[in-house]
Amino acid sequence: MQDLRVKHSVNGKTVVFPISSESSGTVRFMSVIGPVVSALINGWTLVIDEIDMSFHTDVCQWIVNLFLDPAENRHGAQLIFNTHEVGLLDQSIVRRDQIWFTVRDWSTGASDLRRLSDYKVRNNTDIRKAYLNGSFGAKPFIAPERLME
Repeated sequence: MQDLRVKHSVNGKTVVFPISSESSGTVRFMSVIGPVVSALINGWTLVIDEIDMSFHTDVCQWIVNLFLDPAENRHGAQLIFNTHEVGLLDQSIVRRDQIWFTVRDWSTGASDLRRLSDYKVRNNTDIRKAYLNGSFGAKPFIAPERLME
């Protein structure tokens, strides 16, 4: 992997960098874009763990939109991902039945998956705000204990 290089072309100027000089977001993008394109071309299901890791919100949304756009996704490819990026919790981007929450039972440690469509949510509800307010029970519990005493 030492020989891998990334070419940047801006305004007619080209600069080549070794992959080791790139940001973690660029390295992550380079590792994800191949499987994304392959899935779209072949109609495969692609699973990405933590799609938001090292990506800007716009990059995450762009990848998701590739799978939602019939002009880009002509073969019915599917994208399954988990994320902590609340910007993707938008009913104008994804349908209610496409959003699932992981709800942990803190007494047993077991997790349960629940669809947003199982909740009574209006079309104009700001899903991001409701999620951050704990309306879906999928927020982590952070004990109010002091770390240093």
